[in-house]
Amino acid sequence: MNRVDLKLWTLIKILDTGEYDAVPNVWITDKKECYYPDPDKTSTQIIESLAAKCVKPHTTDHEWIVYKKIEIVQSDYTKFSVCCGDMVRKTKDKRLAEESAEEIALKKRRISKTASASAVPSSQLKPQTTTNQQPQTTPLKTIHKSKKKTSKSPPPASSNFISGSANNSFEGGELCPCKKDSHECCCAEPTTLENIAKNQCLLSRRLFKSEEKSAKRHSEIVKIIDAQKQVTNTTESAATPVIEPRRIIKKEDVDASLLNDFPLTKSKKIREWNERLKSQETADKLIATIITEKVTKKSLYPNFTGRNVISVLIGAEKAGFFTWDGKPRNKIKKFPFKKLQFYQIILEIVKYHHHPTPIDEANLKYSLGQWFSQTANKMEKLLSQTSVTVDSSQSEIPSSEESDAGENQNPDPENENAENTGNDDAQLNQNAENTANDVDAQLNQSSAEHDDLH
Repeated sequence: MNRVDLKLWTLIKILDTGEYDAVPNVWITDKKECYYPDPDKTSTQIIESLAAKCVKPHTTDHEWIVYKKIEIVQSDYTKFSVCCGDMVRKTKDKRLAEESAEEIALKKRRISKTASASAVPSSQLKPQTTTNQQPQTTPLKTIHKSKKKTSKSPPPASSNFISGSANNSFEGGELCPCKKDSHECCCAEPTTLENIAKNQCLLSRRLFKSEEKSAKRHSEIVKIIDAQKQVTNTTESAATPVIEPRRIIKKEDVDASLLNDFPLTKSKKIREWNERLKSQETADKLIATIITEKVTKKSLYPNFTGRNVISVLIGAEKAGFFTWDGKPRNKIKKFPFKKLQFYQIILEIVKYHHHPTPIDEANLKYSLGQWFSQTANKMEKLLSQTSVTVDSSQSEIPSSEESDAGENQNPDPENENAENTGNDDAQLNQNAENTANDVDAQLNQSSAEHDDLH
């Protein structure tokens, strides 16, 4: 494996900012300059992912910058995690992991040297001079103890333990503490440099895969959190409706002369006022005048207040010409009231009286449509009743003298009853014809005015 193909990392210090960072070796040029993704246009997660994968500069869609003033603290890290750990240590003004390990080893060496120096060498010991010199002998107990200690000590490691030859390899599957089904055991193969390098590559690949998965999961979690925030913001905005300020009634806008034409009972006046109300100034004056002079108090419900206002604007005689959306009534075409400017007048007056309660416009429109149909039915009943009373008043009632004279002239009671019955039938037929003619004339007049309004 070439050195260029290896994934190595370097710990650098950016002199302009004084910050430490872990970057791949491929980002550092021969001039001791460092390519780096633009931090203003690239997120920290993407920069870490690019550094962990050792992506070469200008091979992606991200924008790159160059740090010209850098200091190489430590190079040729074989693990990105170790390089990041040293970056954190340097940020906290601590020593690197390698330096701390060397310092611990140096301390151990110093302790062992001091211990050996404190021991007295055998050359400095003076032999005991006695007249009868006997050879020194060690007791049997100490000999047995020394044999036990030497038996427990491990055999010396050979210098050719790790090599490419199969003779010096060993099978260590029995020494592995993990289950065979849970991992790919490295001890089952001969311990050679090639096998160690292969296993190192497998571990690094798994590390990168886990980092990629964690980055993806993190991005998905961030998206879910953002979506939840948007949903909560929309629900909060929908749950809290915006309350408009209440209309201010000015005294100079009140003009009682505007009410001379109301309620409107002619189609020509309805057309004229519909054009006049397109001017906002005229509409404001009419609203202020009705609130001050006519509808001075609110009803129990907004729908009732709207009905009071429409009774001020439109006469009951013209209620039969309208429906809310123009649907025909009794197969007769009607004009849609929603197309006129009067509805805005009604709505503004209702909002003023019931402020700050929000107005349900759908219920208000339905109530106004019901007012037209109910008022039209009442007017039709009144017209039918008046036609009947007029016909009954026109019929003559005979006096008592005339009735006596009639009795004297008609001695036969049977003939008299027959004549009276014929007269009553003729009178009823005449009344029915007069009533039908009156209703036809009224319907013709209403249809003609309706065509004029259209």
